Amino acid sequence: LPALQIVGISTVSGNVHLEISTPNTLKVLQLAGAKTPVYRGAAKPLCRDYHDASEFHGPDGLGGAFLPQPTRPAEEKAMWDALYETAKALNGELTLVTIGPMTNLATALQRYPDLPKYLKQVVFMGGSASGGNCTPYAEQMARTLRENPEAVQMVCDSGIPLVMCSLDMTHGAYLTAGDLEDLAAADTPVTRFIHESSGVLLGKNLEADLPGICQHDTCPLLYLAHPELFSGEKAHVHVEISDP
Repeated sequence: LPALQIVGISTVSGNVHLEISTPNTLKVLQLAGAKTPVYRGAAKPLCRDYHDASEFHGPDGLGGAFLPQPTRPAEEKAMWDALYETAKALNGELTLVTIGPMTNLATALQRYPDLPKYLKQVVFMGGSASGGNCTPYAEQMARTLRENPEAVQMVCDSGIPLVMCSLDMTHGAYLTAGDLEDLAAADTPVTRFIHESSGVLLGKNLEADLPGICQHDTCPLLYLAHPELFSGEKAHVHVEISDP
């Protein structure tokens, strides 16, 4: 995505616990040859118990694919402190992308109430306009709403401009089994890793009568890189916290 400058990446307990997601992030960046700073975030939701998604991504969070241990650590600074300092330094031009639980951003808002005026927008993966995929209300994409609706409510009430990449949209973008085989045939370290890490998730999606692996996480970044591919409308967002 050459049009985007990624200034930092944070980790959180989502599909796997923080203690797994942090080294995984460093491993993937190492595979890609990227030196983007990585900041540790929240280890649990704001108010609720944490549950992982190992049934979809394996206990290692990488679908069983092997990657060497990272040669560099995460940054010492906590995510919320780094976010606030970076947002202020960029004079309101920073866009934050969230593809997991919003615990990190909610914590930053609690610590820095003036943060909203320094953020250009938040583009987030989560929510649904037509109903949930794990309860009538809640979607389960990275545990965004099912286990941490209080954090989402805090973000929605913050006044930060929001772009929601919902379940309705991400179910229309997917990689089929054939696509994954084509990637494997390219036989590069990156394409081999994508193929090896996707088997369990592909099987779960096919069992749910989906045509392939829905590209939940990539849609927000694709929107920022190529907004001409997307359409949407302004709407009020309600977060159901009493019965998610």
